Amino acid sequence: TQQTTTIVDNDHLSVEFANGTQSVAENALTTTVVVRLSAVAGSTVTIPLTIAGGSATSGSDYNLSSTQLTINAGASTAAVTICLLNDSRDEVDETLVIDLGPPTGASLGAVTRSTLTIVDDDAPPTVQFALATQSVGEAAGSVVLVATLDAPSGKTISVGLNASGSATTPSDFTLGGASFVFAPGQTSASQTVAIVDDTNSEG
Repeated sequence: TQQTTTIVDNDHLSVEFANGTQSVAENALTTTVVVRLSAVAGSTVTIPLTIAGGSATSGSDYNLSSTQLTINAGASTAAVTICLLNDSRDEVDETLVIDLGPPTGASLGAVTRSTLTIVDDDAPPTVQFALATQSVGEAAGSVVLVATLDAPSGKTISVGLNASGSATTPSDFTLGGASFVFAPGQTSASQTVAIVDDTNSEG
């Protein structure tokens, strides 16, 4: 007296990132990465997220609000919020790479990886000599010049050197290098000037 008919759904749902790449300024403080379905969900779809790499560091450059997204029935998108930690350090732009894991209630679409570039907004440090003037006897053989940065940088910084004055190279001195080089985090760099101890009576 009773018949049950099962209607088998023939619609296939896939899930992917709305954007494979996107950029955001470090001082924006937050941004979102959006995941979308190929159609409106008829039931709940859950998608795990995995941090797959990048140069940005969790806890010092960003915080992720969740490692799983849920798209409820009747919806077709969901977004994960990324909190950006705005520091004052000059550094290279950093990246955060997020992968979609195997979803429940859908299959993976084409764009399963999203790369977020966090664009640095901090001014580079300033450079100056540690000493404005210094004297050294000709017989000393060498003198060390020191330059300093007013703040550490996350980048390698190179500052060129130009020599002028009454002393000439190579008869009076020779510069050890053409520039000061500051490694990331370093605030002091030096160059050695070799001094020629000749027998001439001169100023």
